[in-house]
Amino acid sequence: MSEKLPPPRIAILGARGIGRVHARIFQALGADVCAVLGRDQASAGQAVRDLSDSFGIAAVAFSDLKTLLSQPLDGVSICTPPVHHFEQIIAAFDRGVPVFCEKPLFWNDSWNDNWNEPDWARKLASLQDHSNRRLFVNTSNAFLIAAVSDQLPPAETVTQFAFHFHTQGLYRGRDIAVDLLPHALSMLLGCLGERPLSDVLMQVERYGCQCRFSYGGCNVAFDLRQGPDLDRSLGFVCDDVSFQRVQEGEGMNYKVCLENTVSGERWPSQDPFAAYIAEFLDHCRNGGVDRFDEAALNMRLMAQCLKP
Repeated sequence: MSEKLPPPRIAILGARGIGRVHARIFQALGADVCAVLGRDQASAGQAVRDLSDSFGIAAVAFSDLKTLLSQPLDGVSICTPPVHHFEQIIAAFDRGVPVFCEKPLFWNDSWNDNWNEPDWARKLASLQDHSNRRLFVNTSNAFLIAAVSDQLPPAETVTQFAFHFHTQGLYRGRDIAVDLLPHALSMLLGCLGERPLSDVLMQVERYGCQCRFSYGGCNVAFDLRQGPDLDRSLGFVCDDVSFQRVQEGEGMNYKVCLENTVSGERWPSQDPFAAYIAEFLDHCRNGGVDRFDEAALNMRLMAQCLKP
């Protein structure tokens, strides 16, 4: 009889907001959420108390990344602002710890006005070439494509692709694109694969961004919005086939499907977020190929869209 392995030990860097969701899903999938990093000890302590009260998670609070990474860990989940991602990923790699990172892979707020191609390219190359690279980036909505793959037209025939994502998020202006473009691009890649991107037109307003470009002969339009009064909505169109995400329940009762907006027929999907974290946990246990290549491609396309 084989010995039962202990649960993988996972640290959450930034356990408020989306980090709280990460912690809940990691725990539900059998991981031991053992540590939390906050901007200071008080913030980390508050996050730990919240996770304990809400989900029964017993984690230790840290305010110093080096000290946290000195603990025995099987993986870290990075949920801090994007400006911190690169340094935190490198620090984890240097300790040989696999990383599950929120999107985007990294971003510097100053690039919104002063694009720095050498700095961006250097960071991406540093991650790519790191000897301990084991990286997943949360562009999990692309998992939805699998539910309707047999309903979509052949990728090589698609000439029109549209995607919208409306949330009640707090970002404004160009930061909305930084937050939501990785999801839009992951859906595009899931439907059409890699193609050359050109002729970008970006229109930025306080509560939304519209991005249009040519994608290897396909006309692409993204409608990305955030605001307190918006109805949450995600959907995409491939030529004359249109799907809308439908969500029901929450927490462990959460269910998601894609609905054909014409026929009303629905196709159930795995919870994309949970499916992606489960894949990461399997990688932590068993190794294998990471998801860096798809994350890097997503970043390259995002940079093309966002260059001022």
